[in-house]
Amino acid sequence: MLKGQNDDQEKASLIRMDIHGDEKTSKSFRGHLSLAPIIAVLVPIIFPVVHMLIFIQLWGHMTNPVDRNTCTCSCWDTVFKGPYESGIAKYKHVYFNSNSNVVKMWIITVVGVVVLSLHSHYYAWWVHWNYWNDDFYELWNHQVFFTVSELTSSALVVYHLDRRKPIQPLSMLLVANIALFHVITSASDQFFYSVILQHGHLHQVLRDILLMCTDLIQTGFALYELKKYVRHKGLPFITLFTQRKHFTTLLFTTSIIVLSGIRNQALPNAGVVIKTGS
Repeated sequence: MLKGQNDDQEKASLIRMDIHGDEKTSKSFRGHLSLAPIIAVLVPIIFPVVHMLIFIQLWGHMTNPVDRNTCTCSCWDTVFKGPYESGIAKYKHVYFNSNSNVVKMWIITVVGVVVLSLHSHYYAWWVHWNYWNDDFYELWNHQVFFTVSELTSSALVVYHLDRRKPIQPLSMLLVANIALFHVITSASDQFFYSVILQHGHLHQVLRDILLMCTDLIQTGFALYELKKYVRHKGLPFITLFTQRKHFTTLLFTTSIIVLSGIRNQALPNAGVVIKTGS
């Protein structure tokens, strides 16, 4: 009888401990959730500020002083000011016309706020924004190719951030495939020209190093997850590539990436970087 009472007391104690542990876990989880929106808001705020500070440090000595009292702009259509202002406009911190390119720039800015967590996406937003702003389309297809492949890779990574979803080896193989192609392309193109040969200006060197780091991080992340997957399954690593579905998909995507990269490949030079505003 006494033994039965002791067993019941132990069970009740264990239940209370489990409930208490669940409450602590729940509170910790809620705490992380409360920080998430704050971080989400801060990221797109901080990135452009840091961007402007870097530009000021790099090219602040090259600027001309602006007299706000006498400065005018004849390139602004003043549509957005309506009846309040027309003709030759006085000084504004930002001028924007009412045309299709401004609509595109606004759309890509709003979408960009969602994906500014990675330097490569911020750079892509900035370059596309400048292409439309300058009506410069010589490298448009080249940049679209890299932007689409970067977004595809990041979408696969974000999808697997949920612990409840098991790692899909095919997804990680695609992430590694895209990132490695970017690394190889950059190493034989802009990174090689600006960093290895030391022909780039400081802003070009910083740009290429950061973009290279982003791709190397994604490559390392994908390979690490693949290594965990095969270890858990007790399989040799090479089986990931010999499975028919994996091999066929990798061959298909690699062919598309290589053909698109060859078609859109552009020679690196300082004029391109200055023109794109990067």
